[in-house]
Amino acid sequence: MQPRCPLCLCGGKPAKKYPPQRHIRGHGGNTEEAKLEHNCPIAQQGLIQATPSQKYKQLICWGALKSPPRAGCTSPLVNEIMVDRKSQKSGSKELASSSTSDSGNGRPEVIIEFLFDRGLFSISVNNIGGRPATSISVEFDKKILGLGGAKEISALRLFKNIEFLGPKREIVTFVDSSRSYFARKQPTRISARVSYSDPEKNKYESVIQHDLEIYRELAYLSSNCRDEDDR
Repeated sequence: MQPRCPLCLCGGKPAKKYPPQRHIRGHGGNTEEAKLEHNCPIAQQGLIQATPSQKYKQLICWGALKSPPRAGCTSPLVNEIMVDRKSQKSGSKELASSSTSDSGNGRPEVIIEFLFDRGLFSISVNNIGGRPATSISVEFDKKILGLGGAKEISALRLFKNIEFLGPKREIVTFVDSSRSYFARKQPTRISARVSYSDPEKNKYESVIQHDLEIYRELAYLSSNCRDEDDR
């Protein structure tokens, strides 16, 4: 048996058993290329005489797709398919790379927390995201008075505008002791609307609900008690 052509996989079969059109399809519709460049044994024997019709020029046999052509192949139809497949692979790699990059960089995510530490209330502005946050502002739905009622915490400049807050960074301000806060009947159900942007000026906004009643009956050990125990 003669060697098989890498494109049409003819295997040296006679033309009557291996139709000429299949040879032509395997070589991108070009008989001369089959002879000169692809070294097709059937084409070199002169057994492919028919000129392929237009519909066969538009087809490629499965052998041309599964078997790579020999070096130096210049068949326009085969080359076009190969370039298209390469561009598809390249595009998918770029998309995957872009997706991975976006996922790795993440985005800013700013949250507002009420912190409770041994009877002391504080408010935290925390960027828990993976990128810097800019132009941060916080709006509370209720007025919050702290320091025994002497200071309106919700009106601090801290909540009006923070120009820049890096990833995994936070700013904390003291509010009041829980005993004083509850005794003055300050609001316990508070909604905080936080707005901010990323360095590319994409805007984000979220509303966070808080219920401070959960801290009213918590037992805790104050620092004064610990100091007395140490003496």
